[in-house]
Amino acid sequence: MAKSVLTPGRIKKIEGLDQTIKNVKSLQGDLSLQGARDVARNVKGVYMRGAIQIRDAERSFAPYNEERPANKKGTHLRDAIVAAYGREDKPNVIVTVDRRKAPHAWLLEHGTAIRHNKKGANRGRVTGYFYARKGLAFARNTATQTIKSGLEDIVNQLNAKFKN
Repeated sequence: MAKSVLTPGRIKKIEGLDQTIKNVKSLQGDLSLQGARDVARNVKGVYMRGAIQIRDAERSFAPYNEERPANKKGTHLRDAIVAAYGREDKPNVIVTVDRRKAPHAWLLEHGTAIRHNKKGANRGRVTGYFYARKGLAFARNTATQTIKSGLEDIVNQLNAKFKN
């Protein structure tokens, strides 16, 4: 299944973000800090803004059939791509495909191997469409800039709050 997870470990490779992440982690981890839950909620909100940008990019690359009859059951893959908050105790968000709505998502992303019948005849293969990889590559820079600026804003707000 195509899945993109934005966590501090994955975005550490951005220049100048290491110290910001260390500051946010220390602020989140300190239970004696007044309003630590608010800080954690704000950090998850920043991550969610980046995840929504990636989700929208993946949706734009997902195949969509406009001629599909309205009475046909099922969901378009584009509508099954979601951004969700991860576990409550961790600062992460997830961009994924709802497998109940689109169980075919894995086949469209990865494709299949060459298939043969018992007699050895070639049955063909499904080539991958790579909508998630294209979307992640397209939105990676804007999402990381959004996350970086959002985390810097949180750290600046907290510095101003505790200087007084």
